[in-house]
Amino acid sequence: MMTNKSVFFNTFFNELNQQEISYCVMNGYENYPNIIGSDIDIIVDSYNKFALILDLLADKLDYMIIQKLEHKYKVANFFIAKEFESKIEILSLDIYEHYLVEDRILFDSEYFLKDKQQHKNFFIPNNKNECLYYFIKKVIKQDIESNFDVLFNKYDDHIKFEYFFKNSANAIKRSFDSKDKVFFSINKKVLREEILDTIKSSKYLKVLESIRVLKRVFRPTGLIISILGPDGSGKSTIIEELKKRELPFRRIDYFHLKPRLLGAKGDGQPVINPHAKKPYKGLLSYVKLFHFFLDYIIGFLILILPLKIKSSLIIFDRYYDDILVDPKRFRYAGSLMIAKLIRFFLPKPELYFILTTDAQVIYARKQEVVFEELERQINVYNSLVDGQKYIHIDVDKDIGDIVNEIEIIICKKLNERF
Repeated sequence: MMTNKSVFFNTFFNELNQQEISYCVMNGYENYPNIIGSDIDIIVDSYNKFALILDLLADKLDYMIIQKLEHKYKVANFFIAKEFESKIEILSLDIYEHYLVEDRILFDSEYFLKDKQQHKNFFIPNNKNECLYYFIKKVIKQDIESNFDVLFNKYDDHIKFEYFFKNSANAIKRSFDSKDKVFFSINKKVLREEILDTIKSSKYLKVLESIRVLKRVFRPTGLIISILGPDGSGKSTIIEELKKRELPFRRIDYFHLKPRLLGAKGDGQPVINPHAKKPYKGLLSYVKLFHFFLDYIIGFLILILPLKIKSSLIIFDRYYDDILVDPKRFRYAGSLMIAKLIRFFLPKPELYFILTTDAQVIYARKQEVVFEELERQINVYNSLVDGQKYIHIDVDKDIGDIVNEIEIIICKKLNERF
């Protein structure tokens, strides 16, 4: 069945064909475009040319380039997105000019592109080349056991294994001919080492890889967001649903309120009566504030920034701003002016999502503070909204629609980087 994602896929590849881009979809394509799993592996004749064409196609086809995660030199995961009826669809394109492993080029694009063949409305390698590539890839990743049947079905007795295996080529051919699974299972580590011993590493590629890593440190591809709102606004439910979505990051990391590098880690349980304890008196309030300050500063340097470099979506459930909205919750009785001054010096997320709606709706869900206090908190939260960094989300609707809205805003924020 054709979906919006299928339509997006077809439009994209039809345009690639018209632009005469030389490419191959490398594997997992059998059910495209009706079923699109994770990454679409594509080898291209020129990585730089493809990146330029991608920019042009984004304008022409009205989609967004939202992320580029560079794995290695001229190897990157591009995420492109398009909005369909208030829902975002994302295509994850794993683009490479060569198959690179530990500073070794195992395959270049020419190997596949010179004998490519058409499949539906896109191009794939011929069976012989695909089988060899698939086999080498599985040996490198050491997960060959789960793919025996696929490998044997794709096998072509004209495949030349000698380029990768100085010693085992004939044994590999015999094992494919006899469908001997045991040979591959017990020799997978030896086969991997033989590949790396046969194909020599390149010092030039090592230098280029070092430059790539350095660029990633200065231009991290992760994103930090905060979910703010009173008790009953659905923060936890929305965060859990957001984690399940197809997001353009390598990982998701969750923090409650602050990095928690200093002091107690917290048990993750909801606070039932947030105003039960008395505020700290005098100097203790400022000690509490200073502890928050140190945790944010040191925590960002040691925990958060490394995660951002690792292409994580970093989600904060609450943030320092909650002290200004509800100081009683944190037992803070000091000056709000000082608390606001401290906030000025703290590292901040790129996006804050302010979850509010009519106080009657939220109060019907939870009555952890009196109604008048809830109204006051909602007004203060709404006063933070600026439509740029602090985004209001009306939570009086279906959870799926709320998360769709947040996902679209995240994608648009990522698109601003390009």
